[in-house]
Parts: sequence; structure tokens; C-alpha cells
Amino acid sequence: MDKIDLRVKMEEVVSHVIGLAGDNPEFIDAIRMLSEVLVNAVDFYDEQSELLPENVMIMEKVESSNIERIGYLSSASVMDVVFKGGGRYRYFDVPEDVFSNLRKAESKGKYFHKYVKDMYSYARV
Repeated sequence: MDKIDLRVKMEEVVSHVIGLAGDNPEFIDAIRMLSEVLVNAVDFYDEQSELLPENVMIMEKVESSNIERIGYLSSASVMDVVFKGGGRYRYFDVPEDVFSNLRKAESKGKYFHKYVKDMYSYARV
């Protein structure tokens, strides 16, 4: 969801909640203030994301019984995997499509074991 879609969705939700508020001016004011905070948060996030250097790896949570987070740094072709049982491992010389396919895999664990584990050199970080 991009920034414009997010703002439109927030406006829809705010309008809906204000409609539910009826004649309660304090509640309506609180919802409007919350809306402003959310818009400012979106703007701040957008500004900060533009400042991120290319050598910072963003870790993302994934739905998996075994893997907690994954991240990829394209400038170095490295992928980090954080396991739910503990430990963060960095895999070297991983093509970006391997990371992309891991993100999209229905079973992250099965994909990891078949296409990453023992296929790339790694180190615990």
C-alpha cells in the first residue's frame, strides 16, 4: 500500500468512525486529532525511508513456524535469517531472486531448507 492509498484508507475510516460518533463533539475531535497524528506518522516514515542508506538491511517479520524475520542487502548480496529458536545467520552471495522467492514462499521453512541451507556460506551474526 503506497502513501496515497494509505491516506485515502485513513480518510475513509475516519469518516466512518465520525459517522458512528453521532452528536458527541469530544469523540469527533479525538478522532480528527488521531487522524492528524496518523498522517504525520506516514509523512515522517516516508521522509525517513528516503534517508536510509543503501547499506542498511531492513528486517521483516514473516509468517513461519521456524523463521521469525528475514532481510536482504542487495548492495552486498547478503541475506539475514532470524530463527524463532534463537540465532541470526547471514548468508553470503545470495541472489536477490532467492530472497524474493523466500518472501513469497507458502512455507518459508521448506523453501529455506531446499534452496538456502547448505547452498550458501553463512555466519552467525
